[in-house]
Amino acid sequence: MLSNNKMQSKIYTEKQEYDIILFEIGSEKMTDAFVINYINDKLNESEDKNFIRYTFYELRVKNNLSELEIDKFLKINKDYFENNGYDVYFTGAKYTYRNANMTVQPNELLIAVKE
Repeated sequence: MLSNNKMQSKIYTEKQEYDIILFEIGSEKMTDAFVINYINDKLNESEDKNFIRYTFYELRVKNNLSELEIDKFLKINKDYFENNGYDVYFTGAKYTYRNANMTVQPNELLIAVKE
């Protein structure tokens, strides 16, 4: 039984390494530093630090990220915001903010809310 757990752990580790390799190959721009700086800039520029929005235009057009890069970018952001007490929602999800029921719009890729 123990060897099975080790094998599963190793497979998971190899998958993570594979994901990281794909992430790095995608673009020289899409680095850990880029994501961390983007999150910090987003928080610093936001008028309401309890409501963070990422749009398709912002990531795909303005920053020229590929679909793979956007997926990885959003995953890192989701982890960051959830670890900092935010609830994270993706396109089509329903959420409540300031007592208003809302839906993440088709042009919105991620909404992070902290109440």
